[in-house]
Amino acid sequence: MSAKPSFRRVFFTPSHGVRIVWKILGFIVAINILGIGLDLLLRLLNKGRPTCLPFHSGDALIAIGATSLAVKLEGRSIASIGLKFDTSFFIQLIIGFMVAVAMVLLTASPIYFSNGIGSTTGLGFTVLLTGLASTFGIAIFEECLFRGYAFQRLVDGIGPRFSLLVFALMFAIPHLFGRQISPLIRLAVVVNGAIVAVFLGSIFLKSRSLAACIGWHWAWNWALGPLLGFPVSGVPFQSIRIANIGGLPVWMGGGGFGPEASLSFTAIGLLALLLLSRTPNQSFNPDAASARHRPILPRRSGSAG
Repeated sequence: MSAKPSFRRVFFTPSHGVRIVWKILGFIVAINILGIGLDLLLRLLNKGRPTCLPFHSGDALIAIGATSLAVKLEGRSIASIGLKFDTSFFIQLIIGFMVAVAMVLLTASPIYFSNGIGSTTGLGFTVLLTGLASTFGIAIFEECLFRGYAFQRLVDGIGPRFSLLVFALMFAIPHLFGRQISPLIRLAVVVNGAIVAVFLGSIFLKSRSLAACIGWHWAWNWALGPLLGFPVSGVPFQSIRIANIGGLPVWMGGGGFGPEASLSFTAIGLLALLLLSRTPNQSFNPDAASARHRPILPRRSGSAG
């Protein structure tokens, strides 16, 4: 008789809502199910041949779809998660974009003065446009995944500091997979990746909107790759320029991983964090600022005997 209540406590809070850990796991499962479903649908439409939607738009749709489902089960709108598509959202998107471009240029300046940014490739303006579209899809997916529903529910459960630490590691460590890089560069990737995650997580916590986070992530990948020709997290992009970082010191060029593993980015990232910490909190999204998570299951009437 006593086993039943203890079993329920594993999954439900005293107010009969689903516990945060199961919400986060459910969100991750939903992303994977939607990803598999989209892949099967595209294979069916393409007569069994593997394919994908252009410009990482499929990834963006999966992330927004899983987020919409998660908040819908809580009786809320997607605006409560920081995706309120109003004028303020697009202003913040542009501000985040501009800040990232400035940080890329500062990070790349030692490489430029060391002749690490070479001649143009001749690929033309189209590369910049396709790069903008592709990196936008990636930014939406990763910000929904790492600063969206799961991160925000963990903040509700254990507070912002530990949540930032957990998601800093979750964001940084996957960037090591599939990369043939030295132990020193691996350490730099984890440290700099954690700095980026804390920086973007702090932007969300201060603004309660994902707009600036998406704008920053979008511009960072675009300016680093298609605009300047560097690898983005070790992945090459088509670009209008040729980057020559192979002969540069690792602390400057980041080796095969690119400037994201450089010491110059460590300094720029820490400076950005310091400046951000001195800015006041200013919520641009009342839906997210005033709402903590609601239980997925409705509260029972009467006593909980």
